[in-house]
Amino acid sequence: MVCHGFGDLLTQQADSDSGGLIKLARRMAGGVFIVTMLGQGLGFGLQLLLARSMDVDDYGVYIYVFSWLMVLVIGVVLGQPQVLLRFVAGYRAENKPGELRGLIAFSHRLVAVTSVVISVSVVAGVLLLGRTDSELGMSILVACAVLPLISLKNIQMAIAHSLRRVVLAKGMDEVAVRGGQGLLFLGLWAVFDRVPLPHETLALLGAASLFSGLYVGWAWRRGLGSEVLSGTRVLHHTMWLKTGLALLVVDGLNMLLNRTDVLLLGLLRDTTDAGTYAVSSRLAALTLLGFLVIQSSVLPMLAERFALGEMGALQRLVRWTARMSAALSLALGLGLILLGDFLLGIFGVEFQARVPALLVLTVGQMLNAFTGPTGVLLWVTGREQILAKLLGASLLINLLLNLWWIPLFGVVGAAYATVVAYTAWNVVAVFVIRRQMGINSLPLRWFDLPELKQ
Repeated sequence: MVCHGFGDLLTQQADSDSGGLIKLARRMAGGVFIVTMLGQGLGFGLQLLLARSMDVDDYGVYIYVFSWLMVLVIGVVLGQPQVLLRFVAGYRAENKPGELRGLIAFSHRLVAVTSVVISVSVVAGVLLLGRTDSELGMSILVACAVLPLISLKNIQMAIAHSLRRVVLAKGMDEVAVRGGQGLLFLGLWAVFDRVPLPHETLALLGAASLFSGLYVGWAWRRGLGSEVLSGTRVLHHTMWLKTGLALLVVDGLNMLLNRTDVLLLGLLRDTTDAGTYAVSSRLAALTLLGFLVIQSSVLPMLAERFALGEMGALQRLVRWTARMSAALSLALGLGLILLGDFLLGIFGVEFQARVPALLVLTVGQMLNAFTGPTGVLLWVTGREQILAKLLGASLLINLLLNLWWIPLFGVVGAAYATVVAYTAWNVVAVFVIRRQMGINSLPLRWFDLPELKQ
């Protein structure tokens, strides 16, 4: 069966209340780990395929436009994936199917309209500037067509995720999209007997995203059943939109924080440096693979526990998440440090020169994993304004340090700037969460509040 019905989900929730939260989290994490590992392998293989087959300059154009595309996706979805993850889980726990139906319909309509408006606006700008005769201009135009497909796909994934169909959502998002784009790339190469250009590769990304979004949407609708989806809708437009806009700021800041080094390298150096550095950044991100797997598995349960006011259960889930994440990130980080030169060498000599940046980024990711699920705890408990302030300050630090250190130290300077900015906000968030919620996000008990140490 692809997805549980609404009644089955409530029964599953009751089972978790009886003391099986950690057991359920472990079971979900196991499935997510498998699909995530497969997705990461496919992602690594896809990047290797593109980097080794495309011209270095073409690969740089693809990475550069892709980075901006991901930034635009944040603007299109208006924070709705996070709204769905928070409220659908809460409505399910509180048995409010009317609100569930209303939120799903509202999110779809909002994202559909916004995606068209933004895409048309960017296309108009490119046409007015007369940049369609270059590969960069063509890639931007194609990215505008792909933008609505990726945005609506993200909505489908968020709904499935919030209904605890984490394996389905992660599998289709990471395995189907990456694997599908790779297969289409090889197919296009075989048919036309030439390596696809950057704008063609972006079009293939759109095709894979369309298929994945349609399948996941069919799956969760089939699981919920027509009797749930066809009932009366209870609408809270103002609250959902206001919360979404706040989370849009958070998501946008986080995305910009993730992409600042690549984007500024492209502006201050060239797209080739940006492309080769992006591979190092992607490899370093594998350090947080275990963290992301565990976090994805427990996220719906964190939202449910908070909605029900069960802070003790919330603390247990957070500590388990922090301990598992720290252990896995330490192991993966050490592996990357030892094998970094070999892994980058697979991509080519130009990429192997980025080993110092990979080492800096990897150590930074290991430090951040130790702070626990700080960002998720803040937004899932309605503290998105605090999270936005922390991310905003971190982004400012990241921008200033990149502008300062890239001209002085080049690619390694971008890596150091990113690590300093990320570590700063995560450390501050640990203290904020402890003071405001009484929750210790670290894996060790010594930072617990005195009343929790009993």
